[in-house]
Amino acid sequence: MASFDQTVTIRVPAARVWQKLRTDAPQSSSRITAEKLRTLLVLVTSTSAHVYLIEALDKDQTRIRHVVTSDRTCGSSLKTVPDIGAAMNVLPGNISEEENAYARKRLQQFVHSLERSVSQPPARPESASKPAAPINEMPPFRPIFTLLLGAVLGYAGAGLLTALNWSRLGRPQRFWPVVLGSIILAPILLAIVSLWMGPAALWVGFIAGWIIAIALSEWQKPAYNTWVAQHEGYAPALAHSGSGTFLLIVALAIVVNLFFILMLPMLVAILSGGR
Repeated sequence: MASFDQTVTIRVPAARVWQKLRTDAPQSSSRITAEKLRTLLVLVTSTSAHVYLIEALDKDQTRIRHVVTSDRTCGSSLKTVPDIGAAMNVLPGNISEEENAYARKRLQQFVHSLERSVSQPPARPESASKPAAPINEMPPFRPIFTLLLGAVLGYAGAGLLTALNWSRLGRPQRFWPVVLGSIILAPILLAIVSLWMGPAALWVGFIAGWIIAIALSEWQKPAYNTWVAQHEGYAPALAHSGSGTFLLIVALAIVVNLFFILMLPMLVAILSGGR
């Protein structure tokens, strides 16, 4: 039995390395089981797992560490550890000499192909109707998260997340209209309904929050699907889009909802002329 753990440094941008690894996976009879944007990629074959750790040394130079392990389920744990390199040090080897030779040849071919193509622009999917986004952009959130926020925090949470998503999907002009509609217009409309329905208007607002969340999710889906097509089918996970940003939106939505609940009686009184 043998083990395989090699590190190479090449003058190729990290984004190009990441793109080619993801593109080559199906061609090498592998499937991706774990990934961390432009940092970690785990490809699993029928007998082993190929773990790639990508480190950008500068804008044009990248260090690639390639480890082959017999632990085909290592991807789920590697995505969450704080030090991926240290975790890779303890992965079990136990691969055959044939697998070792294959991994060595595969890495050599991969590096050679990258270096040979570095002077050429990366290929863009035929389905892309717009230029690919810059490599340093933050990916958009999946529309399903709009539904989740709408279910828990009403139209405030769904609206704030949709506004941020539009700015990441290349439609920044929609940011402020969606924000203002979510935290100002919608509460005013609910207050107006309260003039006729009283406390029952809160239930109307809850149901309306669901409907608005569904509408906002469907509204951004075409633009989101276009973004995914332009990035070779890459649908970003929550951690890649920004889990910290997501939690911040949750906190803001909670504050907005609490403020509105406290101010609703006063707003109803104002709209009713103090009666």
